[in-house]
Amino acid sequence: MKGLSKQASVAALILLFTLLTTCLIGFQVEASPEDAQGINVWFIVKLRDYKTDMPVPNMTLRINFQPSSVWETAYLEGVTNETGTIQRLIKTVTGTSNVEALLKNPPRISRLEVLGNYTVIKINNLFMDEDVTFTGWYETGRTIYTNMRIPLTVRNLGSQIYVECNIWVLDGKLVRVSDYNPITEEKETLTLKPALRANIEDFETEKINPVYESYFFFPINYEVTITPAEKSGLTVEIPPLHVRVDENTTLISWTYLATKCYVEEELSSLSEELGWFKALGLPLTQEYKEYEVVGKHFERALNLILLEEYEPALGGIKRSLDRLNGLRSWLTSQKTYSILTTISICLFIYGLSSLLPSFLLEEQAGKRILLLIRVSIFSLLLVILSLTHFSFKILYAVMAESILGAPVIGVDIPTSLWGCFVLGTLVYFSLTLISARKAAITDLS
Repeated sequence: MKGLSKQASVAALILLFTLLTTCLIGFQVEASPEDAQGINVWFIVKLRDYKTDMPVPNMTLRINFQPSSVWETAYLEGVTNETGTIQRLIKTVTGTSNVEALLKNPPRISRLEVLGNYTVIKINNLFMDEDVTFTGWYETGRTIYTNMRIPLTVRNLGSQIYVECNIWVLDGKLVRVSDYNPITEEKETLTLKPALRANIEDFETEKINPVYESYFFFPINYEVTITPAEKSGLTVEIPPLHVRVDENTTLISWTYLATKCYVEEELSSLSEELGWFKALGLPLTQEYKEYEVVGKHFERALNLILLEEYEPALGGIKRSLDRLNGLRSWLTSQKTYSILTTISICLFIYGLSSLLPSFLLEEQAGKRILLLIRVSIFSLLLVILSLTHFSFKILYAVMAESILGAPVIGVDIPTSLWGCFVLGTLVYFSLTLISARKAAITDLS
């Protein structure tokens, strides 16, 4: 009986082992086809109109992806169907590690080419004019975007992986942009996202002046912001120019904006200088007339820019700038002359106050009385001139600005008296000390 029970136990173990082996083999047979064949990676791109959100059919797209650990390079070219969709098998991924790598690091678009007169406004959730760094241009019949790193959406359905890309576009239009900077006398590099610079070499059939204008490809009825690409070389900060191109737009004059900003800055600065001198009592009737004439010349030059008469406009701007700089130079020299005039008058007052008492009183008064009379005459004349003469007020304003570190418009009576005290003390005691040293040297000799 014991022998039979042992044989039964062995037979049961053998049967159990056989069943387990069969199950494992069956499981491996069912799983192996998926591991061997891999998972298909499909790329789905949908092209839609940004304004209407309707599909854009029959449009050829060329897309390059950045290399990754899953693939070295990937490229897609296709034509959208009636639903604006392109679906292509771009890769078969084998191995769990490759699938996980694809999910963790989604593919990125590095280059996009649209074979049509469209501008790309948005890719997935990224707007081209706000969130995307790229280099782009327009050639006849196609727009090209390069140097991008736009991540795509990846959906894993187990047996299939879908890489999705939604692109919104708008109809585009070639528009001339006057990008010449009359101040630097060269073309300015402009940023016009999402508009693109047009690479068009034949200007014979188009109305464009390549010296002062360039072609750009704009989306229609979409706001584009125009700014200088580099601000370091600009003498005046030029605000962004917001434009919206429609079917009738032919020219956008950035040159007008740049010139207007520079002219307004120069005229405003000169107006402040004229106001500074006028507040100090300097007569400026002729100078204000010159200022008004220069302003009218600038206005005429700006109108010529709008009329696309660039050469006469630039000539007028240059002549007006010369006259404006001449007027500013005169004001600067006037400040210097006023300071020198004030010092000269102080020297004259000192000499007069020293000689007049001695000449009138001769030897009748003592030295203390003579000194008191001299100081009184010097102080009285200095106070009168400080309150009435504009040269003294200019000097006092310069002194106050150097101490306060801020511009001083006009000099009131307390400031004039303060300046009179400082200037009088400095001049009188300096000259008295020089006279005393000279007298001592004369006595020694």
